[in-house]
Amino acid sequence: MSLGAFRNRRVLVRAGIFTALGAVPVLVLSAPAYAATGTAKVGNTIQVNAANNRANNITITRAGANFFITDLGDTPAAGAGCAVAGVRTVRCSAAGVVRLVVNTGNLNDRVNNLTGTPSTQNGGLGNDTLLGGTGPDLLIGAGGNDGMTGRAGLDTLLGQAGNDTANALAVADGRDVFSGGVGNDTTSYANRGARVVVTLNGAANDGAPGELDNNLADVENINGGRGNDLLVGNAVANRINGNLGNDTLNGLAGNDTLTGGFGNDTSIGGLGNDTAVALALRDGRDTFSGGPGVDTTNYAARALPVNVTLNNIANDGSAPEFDNNLVDVENVIGGRGSDNLVGSAAANRMFGLGGADFIFGGAGNDTLVGGAGGDRMFGQAGNDTLNSVDGVRGNDRNDGGVNVDRCVADLLDVKISCEL
Repeated sequence: MSLGAFRNRRVLVRAGIFTALGAVPVLVLSAPAYAATGTAKVGNTIQVNAANNRANNITITRAGANFFITDLGDTPAAGAGCAVAGVRTVRCSAAGVVRLVVNTGNLNDRVNNLTGTPSTQNGGLGNDTLLGGTGPDLLIGAGGNDGMTGRAGLDTLLGQAGNDTANALAVADGRDVFSGGVGNDTTSYANRGARVVVTLNGAANDGAPGELDNNLADVENINGGRGNDLLVGNAVANRINGNLGNDTLNGLAGNDTLTGGFGNDTSIGGLGNDTAVALALRDGRDTFSGGPGVDTTNYAARALPVNVTLNNIANDGSAPEFDNNLVDVENVIGGRGSDNLVGSAAANRMFGLGGADFIFGGAGNDTLVGGAGGDRMFGQAGNDTLNSVDGVRGNDRNDGGVNVDRCVADLLDVKISCEL
């Protein structure tokens, strides 16, 4: 392909990068219109336009005075300054090259820069994987649910449309900026062994001490690592996972989902209707403060019996776990075992799920749902609703307690002090 033909088949669009990202505007190529991959040396850049309708798998390496561009998903074509070096490989002179520009097509593509030369990678449509090199890279997910890893260097990651993920390396990897864009986006430090601090506030204070990453406020979710992490959300509905370590999770505003993971974790819901999620196995001595709003502690993944009492005492979970669900938590979801669930003075919603559960509403106008198994439910004080319907006759017992209570039950289930 001639240089003129190559240029005629591409359209340059300017990607304006906000000052907050700490980057200058960079020229980004649109997706190409031709069938084969085209690679050419243009000025001081090497530009790779990948084909549509191909699952491109592009790796860029350097050996001596040349770059080698290999695409395992297509047969690349060579433009000016480049030559075919194999069925899947193009060789381009490295003389004067200061940036690599790669535009993928409309399928699920992969780009891997194994050089120290800065790259601009545009994922286009599809669920793409973009891997930067050791220099300062600009990774643009564009459409699709993309995964981006800047590696070393001062990298800028732009998720744009889709549910995108920025992945940090196992060690501090430079001062990176991640803008999630539209969608439900995640910054992940799951590879990290050391402590990280992440706050979704647009300030360059994230990552390891001195790393100064900046996860912007358009990022919704956080995955911590194996250290004792501090993970702080923002005003939207965040999903925060501590993974290993003794972590502190703070949802702030929004209806957040907080999963401490293994370790002795502290989850703080903040404003909104928040949920703390326990793992399938005993996962450490955890504390959950729901804060304002209607908050839920969720043990639905458990097969082991759980005990939960909303009383500020560390006697919850699967013994001897010693979780502490504070009195500002309103709702409890049990697991598949035979659970013991005790509410508070608030209006609680208690769900036994599987197993032969004992459920006590306490004071307040409570809703108790036994689920599968032979359950015993006690509304106690307040105008309560007890629901023991599980399709099995006569295996449940409902006791509304004082005040005016409603019992919804299978035929032959026991109903005591049920006025409605």
